[in-house]
Amino acid sequence: MLLRRLEEFGEGGFTLLDEEELLALFPPKAKIDKEGAEKLLFSLAERKLVEVEYAAEGTYCVRPLPEGRLALERAAEERREGRKARLFTALFSALGGAAGGFLGTALAVAVFLF
Repeated sequence: MLLRRLEEFGEGGFTLLDEEELLALFPPKAKIDKEGAEKLLFSLAERKLVEVEYAAEGTYCVRPLPEGRLALERAAEERREGRKARLFTALFSALGGAAGGFLGTALAVAVFLF
């Protein structure tokens, strides 16, 4: 979530953020405080997804790295693949249920008529 918002906010270059701007990158329901946001930011930096040029007195100079962009693209692709798999499963479950119902009905009719 933070990585996606940084990518949108900074457009690939370094971006200066103060504490309020950093906290505004999170939705209100996340209930992230300053320390939590800072930990998340530095966690992304440790994983080489963003670069933190400096962080001093509530000001952060941050930019997304190419690895971070790739991680976002992979996550989007996984979501698309997950949707396809769920659709495939639902479709074949419905078809299997209909086929089973038809065969069961045909068998019951055959038993009672013959």
